[in-house]
Amino acid sequence: MNSTQHSFTMQLPFTNQRSTLMTLLFLGLFITSNAQPVPMKWGKVPAEDLNMTTYEADPDADAVVLGAYEMVYVNMRQEYAVSYEVHIRMKILTQEGVDRADITIPYGKKERLTGLQAQTINQGETTKVSKKDVFDEEVTKTYSRKRFTFPNVQVGSVIEYRYTLESPYAGILDTWYFQDDIPVRRSECRFSVPLYIEYVMITNTDRPFDIKEDKRISIGNDEGRIYRFVMEDMQGLEEETYITTMTDYLNNIQLQAAKLTQPNGIINRYWKDWPDLIDTWWDADSGGKQVKNKGNNKKILQDVELATSIKDDKERAVAIYNFIKNNYTWNERFSDYAQEKKLNIAYEKSAGNSAEINLSLLASLLDSGIEAHPVRISTRSHGRIQKLYPIVAQFNHVVILARIDGKEYLLDAIDKDLTFGMLHPQSLNLQGLLLERTKQKIPTWIDLIPNKSTEIVNINLQVGEDEPLAELTGVYTGYSAWGKRYQRRTNDEEDYIEERLGDLYDFEVESVEFNTKKPERFAEVVKLKVEDAVTTSADNIYINPFLMEQTEERIFTLEKRAYPVDIAAPYMDKYILNLTIPEGYEVAELPENIKMTLPDGSGSYFYMIEQKNNILQLRSEETLKKPIFFPEEYEALKELFDLIFEKEAEQIILKKK
Repeated sequence: MNSTQHSFTMQLPFTNQRSTLMTLLFLGLFITSNAQPVPMKWGKVPAEDLNMTTYEADPDADAVVLGAYEMVYVNMRQEYAVSYEVHIRMKILTQEGVDRADITIPYGKKERLTGLQAQTINQGETTKVSKKDVFDEEVTKTYSRKRFTFPNVQVGSVIEYRYTLESPYAGILDTWYFQDDIPVRRSECRFSVPLYIEYVMITNTDRPFDIKEDKRISIGNDEGRIYRFVMEDMQGLEEETYITTMTDYLNNIQLQAAKLTQPNGIINRYWKDWPDLIDTWWDADSGGKQVKNKGNNKKILQDVELATSIKDDKERAVAIYNFIKNNYTWNERFSDYAQEKKLNIAYEKSAGNSAEINLSLLASLLDSGIEAHPVRISTRSHGRIQKLYPIVAQFNHVVILARIDGKEYLLDAIDKDLTFGMLHPQSLNLQGLLLERTKQKIPTWIDLIPNKSTEIVNINLQVGEDEPLAELTGVYTGYSAWGKRYQRRTNDEEDYIEERLGDLYDFEVESVEFNTKKPERFAEVVKLKVEDAVTTSADNIYINPFLMEQTEERIFTLEKRAYPVDIAAPYMDKYILNLTIPEGYEVAELPENIKMTLPDGSGSYFYMIEQKNNILQLRSEETLKKPIFFPEEYEALKELFDLIFEKEAEQIILKKK
C-alpha cells in the first residue's frame, strides 16, 4: 500500500460518471447523534481478522483494507489551523499483497507530520517500525515525504500505521477517498468544524453513505459541529489501460471554505461563484497580474518584438508561439500560477512551470494585438473538472485561447514537440474554464478538442534462402507524430530504434532515415534484417507478418469495467505488408480476412490479405473515432481489441512447390 495523499488513498491517483454530485453547506444538514468512539484501537486486532485467509466479498483479493479512519480538526485560532489524524489497517492475503508494505506519506513545506507509528501484527507477534527505518525525503522545494517499509510482512499479516498531519491550510481540506484498487471493508472520516467557518462539501459517490450524521460540540471557547461519514464494503477499482486518473472514480468527499465570520463580525466569502474564482485568479500576483503588469514580462516583450512585427495575424501568432516554445525549457511541473515573482525571471532562466511559459505566451500575444485569453484546466492525471461548484483545487494548468480571423486556436507552449493549435496530451481532459471577465454569471467552458492521430506503416519484406530483409516506411501525424518527435529528440538513434522495434522479435538494423521538416508530420525509413519473426523448416517458411507492429499483449484484461475508456484522441492506424513470395514456394496457409465494426460505428478493424502474382499484400486498419467509451460500451470494445490481438498473432505459411 502506498499513501499518496494526506487523506486515505493508496496507489491510485476522474469526476465519476456514476456518481451523484451534491453541494451542501455544513450547517444542520444531518441527523444528530451521540458521539461515537473511534472505530479502531491501535494494536487491537480481532481474532477473526488475524485468522482471515480470504476476504469473503472478494475471494481473489491480494489484500483488503480492514479499516481506514481520519479525524479532521479545524481551528483557525491555532498556529496550525487544521489537524488530520489518520489510522490505516490492512490485511495481507497473498504473496502479491506483500508489495503493499511500502508506504509513502507526503506533506507540504509549511506542514508538520508527527506521531508516526507503524507495526506488523502476525499471530502472537508484533513488530514495530523503528524510527531509524523511516526516511524523510525532499521531493521538491514545496513538499517532502516520509517513506518506510513494514518489517516481517508475510501472507496473513495485518499491517497498520497512524500519524498526525498539522497544516496551516484551512481553505481547502484534503480530499478523503473511501475506496481504493483493493477492497475496503470500512472507511470513515470525521470533521470537527467551528461555527465561525462554513465549508462547501462536494460528494462524489455512487451510492448513499452507510452512516451520515452530525453533532453540536464545543471547540475551546467556540461552538462547532462534528460530522461523520462512513462507507462499508467498497469494491476495489482496478486500474487498466486507457485511463486518466482513478481518483475520479473512487468514492470521495471534498471540502472548501465558503464563509468566515471574524470576531468583529466581518464576513469573508471565498470563491462564492465562478466569476469570483475568475476574478481571484486575475487579481493574484502569481496569476493574472503577471500578465497585466508589463513590468513582470518586459524582457520577454522586448525579445519577442521581431516576431510581433509580422503583419499577418496568424503568421504573427505562430511566430510568437514558436519563440516562446523554443526559448523555454519546461520543468515538467503543471501549475495554473507562476512560481517565480516575475515572468521575466523564469524567462531569463530559460525554464519555468506550465503557467510561466503559457502566461509568457499570453502576454506576448496580447502585446502584439492578438485577442487571447487564459483557459484554466485540469490535466488528465490531476482529474476531471466538476462544474457544480468552483472548487479551486481541481485546476492545475493553464492554456491559451487565441481568436484570429474568426477562428479559435488552443495553444500549449510547454513542449518543444507540440505545434501551433495542439494541446499537450495531458491537457486533453474534456473542457477548461475560460478566464474572461464578463458581466455574465454563467461560466464559459471551452472544449479541449484533440488533434486526430494517424499512423501509416508500410513494410516491404523479402524472404527466401538468404536472411529475410525488410524496409519499413512510417508516416505519422497528430499525436502519433508528437510521440515520435518526442522520442527521437530525447533519445539517441540507437535507443530510439530499440524502443521502436520492441522486444517481441530480434532485428538487425542496416540504415535509418528521418524526415522532420514539416512540424506537424514525422516520417521514418528503416532497413533491417528480420530474424526470428521469420522461421524456416525443411519445406515451409513461417512468417509473423506484423513484425514490430504486432501487439505484444492484450489491451484490456478486465471482463467488466466500471469506468470509461479514455483514449484522449481519436486515431487511425494503417498497416500494409508487401511480401514477395520466393521462387520455388507457394502459399500453404493464409489468415482469414475479417472486418468488425462497433455497434455505433465509432470504431472498426479490418484485415485483408490477397495474392497478386508472386506478391502477397496484407492490409489492416484500426480506427477509433471518439475519445471516450463508457462502461456499457466496454464489452464490444474489448471484443474488438481481442480480435486485433489474435489476428496480429496469426502466421503466413509458405511451402515448397
